[in-house]
Amino acid sequence: MSSDKEVAERIKELEAKIKLLEREISSYRDRGNELRLRLAEIASRSGNWEIHLDRRKILGSEGALRLYGVNNPEMDYEEIRKIPLPEYRELLDNALKELISENKPYNIVFKARNAETGKIIDLHSTAEYDPESRKVFGVIKDITEQKASEEQISKKSQDLATLLGITMELIETSDRRIVLKNILDGAKKLVGTDSGAVYSVHNGTLFLESTIPPLPDDFPDEFRKAMLVNHPNIAKALDKGSPVIVPDITAVPLTPEERVIISQRNMRTLIFIPLNASGQNYGIIVLGTLGRIHIFEDHEISLCRTISNIATLALENSILINNLKSARDKAEESDKLKTAFLHNISHEIRTPLNAIIGFSGFLDQPDLSDSDKRKFIEIIHQSNNQLLNIINDIFNVSHIEAGQVLLKETITDIGAVLNNIYIQFRTEAENKGLDFVLEIKNFSENGNKIITDEGKLIQILSNLIINAIKFTSRGHIILGCSIENKMLRFYVQDTGIGIPESEHFRVFERFYQVDKSVSRVYSGAGLGLSISEAYVKLMGGTIILDSSPGKGSVFSFEIPYKVPVSDDDTSGYYISEPRHRNGMNTTIKTSS
Repeated sequence: MSSDKEVAERIKELEAKIKLLEREISSYRDRGNELRLRLAEIASRSGNWEIHLDRRKILGSEGALRLYGVNNPEMDYEEIRKIPLPEYRELLDNALKELISENKPYNIVFKARNAETGKIIDLHSTAEYDPESRKVFGVIKDITEQKASEEQISKKSQDLATLLGITMELIETSDRRIVLKNILDGAKKLVGTDSGAVYSVHNGTLFLESTIPPLPDDFPDEFRKAMLVNHPNIAKALDKGSPVIVPDITAVPLTPEERVIISQRNMRTLIFIPLNASGQNYGIIVLGTLGRIHIFEDHEISLCRTISNIATLALENSILINNLKSARDKAEESDKLKTAFLHNISHEIRTPLNAIIGFSGFLDQPDLSDSDKRKFIEIIHQSNNQLLNIINDIFNVSHIEAGQVLLKETITDIGAVLNNIYIQFRTEAENKGLDFVLEIKNFSENGNKIITDEGKLIQILSNLIINAIKFTSRGHIILGCSIENKMLRFYVQDTGIGIPESEHFRVFERFYQVDKSVSRVYSGAGLGLSISEAYVKLMGGTIILDSSPGKGSVFSFEIPYKVPVSDDDTSGYYISEPRHRNGMNTTIKTSS
């Protein structure tokens, strides 16, 4: 009997120890969950909080306390109300009142000043109310970086829309004074300056074309017509061919003529932007602040360069139109070009512009989900890139039509050029599941250097590769180069949709698409091949298309194989014989 009693007591002891062990395991598990939650909140810059209405107390997690910059996990509600910026207090109070009394959703974006650091941050908070316990349970998240990114994207979209509006004005009117006035108005918005002027340059004389604000009638004639030699800052910018910034014009030596203008306008910070193309100076844009210092940031200088390109094009077009008016046949040709230009390009421009404006407006909606915001931001990015490509093509076509495109031949490492293009487009091809191959054939070991216009060669090959990727959904793309009969042969081969033989001669026409259905599926202005053909002809070559529907396409062109006499002399060259033995024969392939 005593043995049975001892066994029973032993069993009770073991049961007690088991229960104690289970409690300890549960405690460890709870502490582990709390630790993971704490670390997750800190890493994501978020937290949770609860308001006890009966006690007028608010409790916060460590993540929430860090966002507010306080240390006490339990605080009086009136004390925590001071942390959000005053202009948001009424919004927060009303939202909380409506949640409690009417069970309306509590979903608020507001700004607060961190009590510890003093830094202003953007916060997003949601909450639920439990009527039984009379407690409000909420979460809060720091969205400062997200808001900054959205504002930056919105600002870039607005800047691009302004640039596009100026460009559209350039397309739709031939009155350069209207265009230049709009350019100055746009520059004032984009760069944050107070005044501006555009001057054309003829035989060392500056002529005022447009100005903001308008000149009063009693302003000196030096504003309207001046000798270039009397304005060294303008002369410096024209000589350099790049913008010249004077942080404080009142702190540098001035000529008497400059002093007249500066004093009349009370100018302080100035930027002088030359208007040049193909080695010719057309004029200058002068932008400035009145009575205040302004530090130009890199993106503002970049915008100034773009404004310069548009203004240069406006002056070039004006000169071109004036010349065309002297001959009836040229005037008629210009009118046809303008009509075709507007008809074919307006849709391509307005479609991405509408996307930018529309989806930028959606970003301000407080109930928009993060996934939708990311999707809209991606659409805006794609539309921005599409617009920039269209604008660049517009500039190139205009220069070609004006006959102002010149060759700038330099010593070029053809192997390096092809490899850089290959690297540039490799990821895009792989993302579509395409094999991308680079082939370089028949070059001697030291025969990579040629004399050619490197920039135009890169643009030709880039246009061909962009089209190949666009119209190829599976298979491969080959970028290649070889030496054949004293000529350099470049080719881009794809396994895309192909082109009917009856359409081969038309694909190099401006704005042409193979058919309307393809135009809808595959976006584009239809300028790339036209630009490429013009550049190939300028370089002394011809471009050829070999294609049929369903079998892909091969675009190839040949240019003279010019080898420099020495590594630093482009004045002389000889036409080299191809070398096949002991030569370079390189194939680089990437498979997706």
